[in-house]
Amino acid sequence: KRFDEETYIKKLINWLKNEKEHRYPSGAHINAALSYLSGANPEEARVNSSEFDGTVPAIAAGLFYWFDSERAIVEAKRMVNVTHEGDVVLDVSGIIALAISKIISGIFLSNSDDKIEFIEFLMSKTETPIIRSYLNLVQSLIIEGVDDLNEAILKLGNGNFSPEVLSLSLFIFLKNTSSFRNAVLKAANAYGDFGGCTSGIGFLTGALSGALLGIESIPSSFINDIENNQYLHRLSEKIK
Repeated sequence: KRFDEETYIKKLINWLKNEKEHRYPSGAHINAALSYLSGANPEEARVNSSEFDGTVPAIAAGLFYWFDSERAIVEAKRMVNVTHEGDVVLDVSGIIALAISKIISGIFLSNSDDKIEFIEFLMSKTETPIIRSYLNLVQSLIIEGVDDLNEAILKLGNGNFSPEVLSLSLFIFLKNTSSFRNAVLKAANAYGDFGGCTSGIGFLTGALSGALLGIESIPSSFINDIENNQYLHRLSEKIK
Protein backbone atom coordinates (compact mmCIF):
# COMPACT_ATOMS: atom_id res chain seq x y z
CA LYS A 1 0.00 0.00 0.00
CA ARG A 2 3.02 2.30 -0.03
CA PHE A 3 6.47 2.74 -1.50
CA ASP A 4 9.12 1.05 0.66
CA GLU A 5 12.60 2.38 -0.12
CA GLU A 6 14.43 -0.45 1.66
CA THR A 7 12.52 -3.13 -0.27
CA TYR A 8 13.13 -1.26 -3.51
CA ILE A 9 16.88 -1.15 -2.85
CA LYS A 10 16.90 -4.90 -2.12
CA LYS A 11 15.06 -5.56 -5.39
CA LEU A 12 17.51 -3.28 -7.21
CA ILE A 13 20.46 -5.29 -5.88
CA ASN A 14 18.78 -8.60 -6.80
CA TRP A 15 18.11 -7.24 -10.28
CA LEU A 16 21.78 -6.36 -10.60
CA LYS A 17 22.83 -9.88 -9.65
CA ASN A 18 20.41 -11.57 -12.06
CA GLU A 19 21.62 -10.63 -15.53
CA LYS A 20 18.76 -12.57 -17.16
CA GLU A 21 16.40 -9.83 -15.99
CA HIS A 22 18.41 -7.02 -17.55
CA ARG A 23 16.59 -5.29 -20.39
CA TYR A 24 18.48 -2.26 -21.70
CA PRO A 25 19.70 -1.24 -18.23
CA SER A 26 20.91 2.31 -17.83
CA GLY A 27 24.41 2.93 -16.54
CA ALA A 28 23.05 5.14 -13.77
CA HIS A 29 20.85 2.37 -12.35
CA ILE A 30 23.74 -0.11 -12.46
CA ASN A 31 26.09 2.34 -10.74
CA ALA A 32 23.51 3.06 -8.03
CA ALA A 33 22.86 -0.67 -7.53
CA LEU A 34 26.60 -1.36 -7.26
CA SER A 35 26.90 1.37 -4.64
CA TYR A 36 24.05 -0.08 -2.59
CA LEU A 37 25.58 -3.55 -2.93
CA SER A 38 28.80 -2.21 -1.43
CA GLY A 39 26.87 -0.84 1.55
CA ALA A 40 26.53 2.79 0.52
CA ASN A 41 23.67 4.92 1.83
CA PRO A 42 21.28 6.76 -0.56
CA GLU A 43 23.24 10.02 -0.35
CA GLU A 44 26.32 8.18 -1.62
CA ALA A 45 24.57 5.90 -4.11
CA ARG A 46 22.49 8.42 -6.05
CA VAL A 47 23.72 9.35 -9.52
CA ASN A 48 23.47 12.93 -10.72
CA SER A 49 21.91 12.46 -14.13
CA SER A 50 19.22 14.11 -16.25
CA GLU A 51 18.64 11.12 -18.53
CA PHE A 52 15.09 9.94 -19.07
CA ASP A 53 15.87 6.42 -17.80
CA GLY A 54 15.90 7.72 -14.25
CA THR A 55 12.35 9.09 -14.45
CA VAL A 56 10.64 5.82 -15.45
CA PRO A 57 9.39 4.92 -11.91
CA ALA A 58 7.33 8.13 -12.00
CA ILE A 59 4.86 6.39 -14.32
CA ALA A 60 4.19 3.81 -11.61
CA ALA A 61 3.61 6.59 -9.06
CA GLY A 62 1.08 8.25 -11.36
CA LEU A 63 -0.75 4.96 -11.84
CA PHE A 64 -0.79 4.03 -8.16
CA TYR A 65 -1.82 7.49 -6.91
CA TRP A 66 -4.17 8.37 -9.77
CA PHE A 67 -6.71 9.66 -7.23
CA ASP A 68 -4.28 12.13 -5.60
CA SER A 69 -2.10 14.10 -8.01
CA GLU A 70 -0.17 15.93 -5.32
CA ARG A 71 0.73 12.63 -3.63
CA ALA A 72 1.70 11.22 -7.02
CA ILE A 73 4.25 14.00 -7.48
CA VAL A 74 5.78 13.47 -4.04
CA GLU A 75 5.97 9.68 -4.37
CA ALA A 76 7.41 9.87 -7.89
CA LYS A 77 10.28 12.00 -6.64
CA ARG A 78 10.86 9.62 -3.72
CA MET A 79 11.04 6.65 -6.09
CA VAL A 80 13.39 8.32 -8.53
CA ASN A 81 15.54 9.74 -5.74
CA VAL A 82 16.58 6.24 -4.68
CA THR A 83 18.89 6.07 -7.71
CA HIS A 84 19.00 9.60 -9.15
CA GLU A 85 19.41 13.16 -7.96
CA GLY A 86 19.24 16.57 -9.60
CA ASP A 87 16.57 19.24 -10.00
CA VAL A 88 15.83 18.43 -13.64
CA VAL A 89 15.28 14.67 -13.31
CA LEU A 90 13.16 15.13 -10.18
CA ASP A 91 11.04 17.87 -11.75
CA VAL A 92 10.42 15.79 -14.88
CA SER A 93 9.47 12.84 -12.67
CA GLY A 94 6.91 14.91 -10.81
CA ILE A 95 5.36 16.20 -14.04
CA ILE A 96 5.15 12.68 -15.51
CA ALA A 97 3.36 11.36 -12.42
CA LEU A 98 1.08 14.39 -12.38
CA ALA A 99 0.16 13.96 -16.05
CA ILE A 100 -0.58 10.24 -15.66
CA SER A 101 -2.69 10.72 -12.55
CA LYS A 102 -4.72 13.60 -14.02
CA ILE A 103 -5.38 11.71 -17.25
CA ILE A 104 -6.57 8.59 -15.41
CA SER A 105 -8.78 10.64 -13.10
CA GLY A 106 -10.76 11.79 -16.14
CA ILE A 107 -9.34 14.98 -17.60
CA PHE A 108 -10.90 16.09 -20.91
CA LEU A 109 -8.61 16.38 -23.92
CA SER A 110 -11.17 16.50 -26.71
CA ASN A 111 -10.11 19.78 -28.33
CA SER A 112 -7.20 22.20 -28.61
CA ASP A 113 -8.41 24.36 -25.73
CA ASP A 114 -8.45 21.33 -23.42
CA LYS A 115 -4.94 20.38 -24.47
CA ILE A 116 -3.59 23.91 -24.02
CA GLU A 117 -5.20 24.07 -20.58
CA PHE A 118 -3.65 20.71 -19.68
CA ILE A 119 -0.15 21.93 -20.56
CA GLU A 120 -0.84 25.15 -18.66
CA PHE A 121 -1.73 23.07 -15.61
CA LEU A 122 1.46 21.02 -15.87
CA MET A 123 3.51 24.22 -16.18
CA SER A 124 1.91 25.55 -12.99
CA LYS A 125 3.40 22.59 -11.08
CA THR A 126 6.96 22.76 -12.44
CA GLU A 127 9.83 23.76 -10.17
CA THR A 128 12.56 24.49 -12.71
CA PRO A 129 12.65 27.12 -15.46
CA ILE A 130 14.01 24.64 -18.02
CA ILE A 131 11.04 22.27 -17.71
CA ARG A 132 8.65 25.21 -17.87
CA SER A 133 10.31 26.40 -21.06
CA TYR A 134 10.02 22.97 -22.71
CA LEU A 135 6.34 22.71 -21.77
CA ASN A 136 5.83 26.23 -23.11
CA LEU A 137 7.27 25.06 -26.44
CA VAL A 138 4.80 22.15 -26.51
CA GLN A 139 1.96 24.55 -25.82
CA SER A 140 3.13 26.83 -28.64
CA LEU A 141 3.21 23.92 -31.10
CA ILE A 142 -0.35 22.96 -30.14
CA ILE A 143 -1.57 26.56 -30.46
CA GLU A 144 0.09 26.91 -33.86
CA GLY A 145 -1.50 23.66 -35.03
CA VAL A 146 1.82 22.06 -35.96
CA ASP A 147 1.33 18.48 -37.23
CA ASP A 148 4.74 17.74 -38.69
CA LEU A 149 6.70 15.47 -36.35
CA ASN A 150 10.08 16.50 -37.73
CA GLU A 151 9.30 20.15 -37.03
CA ALA A 152 8.44 19.24 -33.45
CA ILE A 153 11.67 17.23 -33.11
CA LEU A 154 13.70 20.22 -34.30
CA LYS A 155 12.13 22.43 -31.64
CA LEU A 156 11.89 19.97 -28.74
CA GLY A 157 14.67 17.49 -29.43
CA ASN A 158 14.44 13.71 -29.21
CA GLY A 159 17.50 12.74 -27.18
CA ASN A 160 17.70 10.95 -23.82
CA PHE A 161 17.74 14.30 -21.97
CA SER A 162 14.60 13.93 -19.84
CA PRO A 163 12.99 17.30 -20.77
CA GLU A 164 13.24 16.34 -24.46
CA VAL A 165 11.58 12.96 -23.95
CA LEU A 166 8.88 14.51 -21.77
CA SER A 167 8.04 17.34 -24.16
CA LEU A 168 8.12 15.35 -27.40
CA SER A 169 6.08 12.52 -25.85
CA LEU A 170 3.47 15.02 -24.67
CA PHE A 171 3.32 16.58 -28.12
CA ILE A 172 2.85 13.22 -29.89
CA PHE A 173 0.29 12.10 -27.32
CA LEU A 174 -1.75 15.30 -27.58
CA LYS A 175 -1.73 15.14 -31.39
CA ASN A 176 -2.99 11.53 -31.34
CA THR A 177 -5.45 11.32 -28.45
CA SER A 178 -7.92 9.11 -30.34
CA SER A 179 -5.54 6.26 -31.25
CA PHE A 180 -3.09 4.40 -29.04
CA ARG A 181 -1.62 2.62 -32.06
CA ASN A 182 -0.95 5.82 -34.00
CA ALA A 183 0.54 7.57 -30.99
CA VAL A 184 2.95 4.76 -30.14
CA LEU A 185 4.03 4.13 -33.72
CA LYS A 186 4.73 7.82 -34.30
CA ALA A 187 6.70 7.94 -31.06
CA ALA A 188 8.71 4.82 -31.84
CA ASN A 189 9.60 6.32 -35.21
CA ALA A 190 10.47 9.79 -33.90
CA TYR A 191 14.10 9.35 -34.88
CA GLY A 192 14.46 12.62 -36.81
CA ASP A 193 17.77 13.04 -38.63
CA PHE A 194 20.06 11.48 -36.05
CA GLY A 195 18.22 8.65 -34.28
CA GLY A 196 17.18 9.72 -30.81
CA CYS A 197 15.75 8.05 -27.70
CA THR A 198 12.84 6.44 -29.49
CA SER A 199 12.49 3.69 -26.86
CA GLY A 200 11.94 6.26 -24.11
CA ILE A 201 9.65 8.42 -26.26
CA GLY A 202 7.62 5.36 -27.25
CA PHE A 203 7.45 4.19 -23.63
CA LEU A 204 6.20 7.50 -22.21
CA THR A 205 3.83 8.19 -25.10
CA GLY A 206 2.36 4.72 -24.63
CA ALA A 207 1.89 5.35 -20.91
CA LEU A 208 0.07 8.64 -21.53
CA SER A 209 -2.08 7.22 -24.30
CA GLY A 210 -2.89 4.06 -22.36
CA ALA A 211 -3.88 6.14 -19.34
CA LEU A 212 -6.34 8.08 -21.50
CA LEU A 213 -7.76 5.35 -23.74
CA GLY A 214 -7.50 2.22 -21.59
CA ILE A 215 -6.35 -1.31 -22.36
CA GLU A 216 -9.18 -1.78 -24.86
CA SER A 217 -7.45 0.68 -27.17
CA ILE A 218 -4.24 -1.35 -27.36
CA PRO A 219 -4.03 -3.73 -30.36
CA SER A 220 -4.07 -7.35 -29.24
CA SER A 221 -0.88 -8.02 -31.19
CA PHE A 222 0.90 -5.39 -29.07
CA ILE A 223 -0.21 -7.11 -25.85
CA ASN A 224 0.33 -10.71 -26.95
CA ASP A 225 3.92 -10.04 -28.01
CA ILE A 226 4.99 -8.43 -24.73
CA GLU A 227 7.45 -10.54 -22.79
CA ASN A 228 5.92 -11.90 -19.54
CA ASN A 229 2.56 -10.30 -20.39
CA GLN A 230 0.63 -12.60 -18.04
CA TYR A 231 2.85 -11.61 -15.13
CA LEU A 232 2.32 -7.94 -15.96
CA HIS A 233 -1.42 -8.53 -16.15
CA ARG A 234 -1.39 -10.05 -12.63
CA LEU A 235 0.52 -7.01 -11.36
CA SER A 236 -2.09 -4.68 -12.85
CA GLU A 237 -4.84 -6.64 -11.10
CA LYS A 238 -3.06 -6.15 -7.78
CA ILE A 239 -2.94 -2.40 -8.32
CA LYS A 240 -6.73 -2.38 -8.66
